[in-house]
Amino acid sequence: MRDSLVFFILAMLVNISCYAREPNLTRNSKDSFFHVALFGQYSPGSKLGFGSYVSGSTVGPVITPGAAEFGTGSFTSAGLEFIFFNGPVSGFSIGYSSDSSRDIEHKQITYASGTATRTYFYPRDSMQNSSLLFNYYLIHTPERGYILLGLNYSNPKWTQATVTNSQISLSGDLGGQISMGFSLLKGVILDLTARTTSMKMKSTDPIAATFEDFGRGQIADILVGFKFIF
Repeated sequence: MRDSLVFFILAMLVNISCYAREPNLTRNSKDSFFHVALFGQYSPGSKLGFGSYVSGSTVGPVITPGAAEFGTGSFTSAGLEFIFFNGPVSGFSIGYSSDSSRDIEHKQITYASGTATRTYFYPRDSMQNSSLLFNYYLIHTPERGYILLGLNYSNPKWTQATVTNSQISLSGDLGGQISMGFSLLKGVILDLTARTTSMKMKSTDPIAATFEDFGRGQIADILVGFKFIF
């Protein structure tokens, strides 16, 4: 997944260079305009990784450091953008996206002494996320499409499939995205997005008096879909 993400970003940078060499992409201060966009996307499975995982007892000093990883299933995403294009070249937008629930397929904890893996069978825990989006359109032409860079702030939620003593809490954090859009028809864009979503996670079991502090983690997704600009 990481190699695919690197290749995707490199391909976008090459396209930015090609756009920049177009002789007819000149800024016109009179061409400022506002649009509303709706989009829908699909993403295959990915991995949520935490590099500063610790676990131990809530009543004692024993702490075991390591790293944690969750394998996740596919999901869909839909959203809304308010876009202000400043001429034919650049623009910015504020938006909101909501992902469908993605299944948690496995959990892997890596310690200095070895690795512990748990496979989630049905019914599975799931994670759902929504995000505020802040995008800057580096390049935009109605005839060709766009390239944008952006930030997102996540609002993740974890749903446990079975009743347990563990209490899982998630909090949002800052991530980023880079997208390339290809115009198919007027106002219809094929959108390819590489997105990182960040969050903080902690699990406690008050009955067993244990805890897992996952720290700050990230999940990298590649999404493909359509954007409709009105």
